[in-house]
Amino acid sequence: MHNYFRVLKVQKDARPFVISEYGGLACPVAGHTYAERTYGYHSCRSLSEFARSFEKLQQQIRALEQKGLSGAVYTQVSDIEEEVNGLYTYDRRICKVSGGHNSQ
Repeated sequence: MHNYFRVLKVQKDARPFVISEYGGLACPVAGHTYAERTYGYHSCRSLSEFARSFEKLQQQIRALEQKGLSGAVYTQVSDIEEEVNGLYTYDRRICKVSGGHNSQ
C-alpha cells in the first residue's frame, strides 16, 4: 500500500503487509534543488522541521511492527527533479535528517 495522506496503519490479511511508499515530506534546500518549482505532499519549512517530522513517521512505523507490519519504504532516498521529498538533496550534498550536515 502507498500511503501519503492517511494515518499509517496495518491492514490485516493472510499475506505480509508492506507500506510500499510513505512520507513525502517536502523540504527544498536553497542552492540544492533541480528546479525552482518544487513538489511534495507535506511541506517542511526547515531542515529541523523535516528531521522532526521524519522521526515522528519513523516512530509510527516502528510501532506498527508490533501490529504486523512486515516492511516499509520511505519515499524517497533523494530529491528527484521537482520532487523534494528525499532524505538527501538532489545533488546528494545535504542530508536532511542529519541537521543539514554535508554528506561528503
